[in-house]
Amino acid sequence: MVAAAIYAKILGLGSAFPEHVWPQKSFPDYYFEITNSNHMVDLKDKFKNICDRTMIEKRHVSMSDDFLRSNPCITAYKSLSLNLRQELADATVPQLGAEAAREAIKDWGRKASDVTHLVFCTTVSGCIPGADFEVVKLLGLPPSTKRFMLYQAGCHGGGIALRLAKDLAENNDGTRVLVVCS
Repeated sequence: MVAAAIYAKILGLGSAFPEHVWPQKSFPDYYFEITNSNHMVDLKDKFKNICDRTMIEKRHVSMSDDFLRSNPCITAYKSLSLNLRQELADATVPQLGAEAAREAIKDWGRKASDVTHLVFCTTVSGCIPGADFEVVKLLGLPPSTKRFMLYQAGCHGGGIALRLAKDLAENNDGTRVLVVCS
């Protein structure tokens, strides 16, 4: 008996970024101004040096200048801002994930309803039901879509998500896996 080999492949790609952009070159000045830390000249110089060496040109963030200024606990050292930060992440992570997923599905050229599985990975969102549940709703996927949620997997979470998607695709005929890392 000869078994036919099934190999997983990427059929579409998409990306999305938070709407607020801070140029890396001016980020140290902005950061120390908004945190009322301009008096920490030596630390600011070190931070500028770090920012210069990262080779990052710009930062995309979910927190607007207005949001930061109207929520000073976000920028205050040792302040109780975790709940506020978590609420922001829980609201924005599924939105960004769905935006990128729509682009990937469009690149694939099929309908969202053809997706059979969703693998969602995030390091910041931790709500239940998870971002995967929200993305299913936002994309209009069938409720029967099988979902896998990876929480707090760190920087290597995307690799884990792709490995899981590969295993699902290669071991289940007709499977179409959407991977979202946000």
